[in-house]
Amino acid sequence: MLNTLWKSALKMPFSLLKGFTPIRWLVPGLGAIALAGTASYYLIDFGEKRIQAKWDADKLAHIAETETLKNEIKIRESEHRAEVRGINTQLAEAARRHSSELTALRIGFSERLRESEGRAEVYQSLANSGSAQRTNLASYAAQLDRSVVEGRQVVGELRATIIQRDEQIRALGRQITADRELISEKNQSIED
Repeated sequence: MLNTLWKSALKMPFSLLKGFTPIRWLVPGLGAIALAGTASYYLIDFGEKRIQAKWDADKLAHIAETETLKNEIKIRESEHRAEVRGINTQLAEAARRHSSELTALRIGFSERLRESEGRAEVYQSLANSGSAQRTNLASYAAQLDRSVVEGRQVVGELRATIIQRDEQIRALGRQITADRELISEKNQSIED
């Protein structure tokens, strides 16, 4: 019984093919394959063009944004260079003033030292007119006078050096602030 069912099942699909020849199957099959190939070519080509257009638009937008950021950074760097040049000019001016002040102090010191030596000669001549005690007193007074003049010189140089140092510290502080502002602006524009 199984054998007969099996035979009838095998005959059934072939019974549907009665009246068809291989050419009747081949022509529509090839036409369907050609139609499917042509449709898939045009659909794939259309999709590729759409994706390429989106890619190109995104790329152009990215290039424009990059150029804008580059221009902003150039402007900020230019402003920073100008500010640093100004600070460096101020530092050079402070150094020049310091040098001038020290030169003036040294000239004044030389003059006061000569005056001190003159006073020492006067003290010495006064001391020569009397006892040994006056000689010691005159020598001591001359040493004190010289020490006072030297002390004034040291104080003057120290004052000038402190003024120059304070100006340098203020200028360097402004330069550090300018550097930090530039760096924070760069970081902010990169994050945006």
